[in-house]
Amino acid sequence: MDLGGIKPDFSACAEVANECIALRLRKAARVVSRFYDRILKQTGLNGNQFSLLVAIHLSEPVRVSDLVELLLVERTVALRNLTRIEEQRLITIVAGKDRRTRIVTLTSQGRRALSKALPRWRDAQARLSRALNEEQWGPFMRGLSRVTTFAGERL
Repeated sequence: MDLGGIKPDFSACAEVANECIALRLRKAARVVSRFYDRILKQTGLNGNQFSLLVAIHLSEPVRVSDLVELLLVERTVALRNLTRIEEQRLITIVAGKDRRTRIVTLTSQGRRALSKALPRWRDAQARLSRALNEEQWGPFMRGLSRVTTFAGERL
C-alpha cells in the first residue's frame, strides 16, 4: 500500500515498543488478569467479577457511580460486569431515591462466592508476590500507586 512516501521514524517506533510505560502496563495488566482469572476460575468468578464483589462488600450499599469512580472503569464496562453478576444472583441492583441512581448490595449467594474466592485470590497474590523479592514488592506497589495517581490527576 502506498502511504505517499510517509515513513514513521523506525527508531522512534522501536523506542515506543521497548520503553512505553502505557504499553508495558497494558501487557502486564492483560497477563496478570489472565493469571488471576485462571486461578479464580474454579470459583465461578473471573478477576473483574471478584474485584467488583470486593468493592461492593467494602462499600455497600454502594451507588453504581461510586463503584465506577472507585475502580476507575468506564460506566458501560461496570454496568456490563454488574449485569453479569446480577444474573448469577450475586448482587442486587435497586433504584435509589433518585430514579437515575442505582444501589448495589451483595446477596447471601454473593457473600458465599466472595468467601469461596478469597483463598484462591490469596494463592494468586502469594504466587505473584514471590516473583518479586520482598525488597522489590513494596516499591513496585508504591510505584503503581504513584503512576495511577499521577495519570489520574491529569485526566
